[in-house]
Parts: sequence; structure tokens; C-alpha cells
Amino acid sequence: MILETVNSDKIHKGQVYFTKRLPNSKNGNPRYEVVVRDLNNGGIYELTTKRDEGWVYAINWHNLQNKNIHYTMEGKRYPKYITILFDEVSGIKFD
Repeated sequence: MILETVNSDKIHKGQVYFTKRLPNSKNGNPRYEVVVRDLNNGGIYELTTKRDEGWVYAINWHNLQNKNIHYTMEGKRYPKYITILFDEVSGIKFD
């Protein structure tokens, strides 16, 4: 999923407050919890990555704190799922 192809009203810009490694999925892949302050509405969201998502390997999770990211949220349960689309520091877009 490239940043330009996602509907812009579903893209959020936020600052990462906190990241935490969660237990691996049953397949052994990493999962993370991310607490983000949305820069548009000021909301604070506790989000998790989905199980077995390949893009989580492309991010240096320890360096995300206090960094701005573009992300999407999905899901009806709490916490919702996060997909990070763009890291403003490195300029990397994630597929």
C-alpha cells in the first residue's frame, strides 16, 4: 500500500509516544503496540500491528519515539490496528 494510493481522509499524521514489542504471533513473527498522538485532532491512540504483517520488519521500532509518521487505523475492536505508511525522519514509504 503506497501513501499516494490510500484515500487521504483515512491517512493520519501523528507523533509516536511509545512503542512496545508484543509476544510473537503463532508463526513467530513480531507484533508491536504503538501509542500515537494524532496531530490533526489531538487524540491519543493505542494501536497494535496485525499478526504476520511483513512491513513490520522494515521499521526500526526503537527509534520511532517522538517521530512523526503517517499511518492508517482499522478495526472495530480496541485497540485498533495500525499500518505505518511513511516515516518522516527517514523518508521511507512502506508497501
